[in-house]
This record gives sequence, C-alpha cells and structure tokens, in this order.
Amino acid sequence: MLSQIFEDSTVIYDESRYNLYSKNLLDAKTFFSGKLSEMNHQEREIIFQKVTTALKFDLRTIEKDLDVQAVFETMNNRGNRFSHLKNSKTD
Repeated sequence: MLSQIFEDSTVIYDESRYNLYSKNLLDAKTFFSGKLSEMNHQEREIIFQKVTTALKFDLRTIEKDLDVQAVFETMNNRGNRFSHLKNSKTD
C-alpha cells in the first residue's frame, strides 16, 4: 500500500503482500484520481476541505507472522456485518 498507493519510494514493493484489499485501494485511487481530474479548481477545493477536516486514516504495519485479515477483523469488530471481502481470496 505504501509503495503503490501512497507512492512512497522508501518502501520496497513486495508483490507477495498484494491482496484483494490492496487491489481495492488501488482501484479506488485510480477512480478518484480520474474524478478529481475532471473537476475545476473550486470543486477540488471543496473536496480537499471535506477530506482534510472529516476523514481520518489509521495506518498500521502488520508483522509478517500475523494474519492481516484476522487483524483487520479484530480491529474493525464493531458488531457490523462484513462485506463480501471477508471471505474473498485472490489468485
């Protein structure tokens, strides 16, 4: 995620850690980049204001010996049903 989505050149891309969650984040980045490029400056300013004042990110680095999906479920367990991603597998 850090190398492919945030374009952090200090992080080495590890294809073995690429999964459905990473794919969905990269697809979302591509989608929203396209939408933003179609907006004028004033419209982008409105979106920027909303994102910077109302959206929060919690980045976690998961140790290699931990199951990423189990960690996600544990951190996200709020009594809500999970989406179809819970049981999805990537090739």
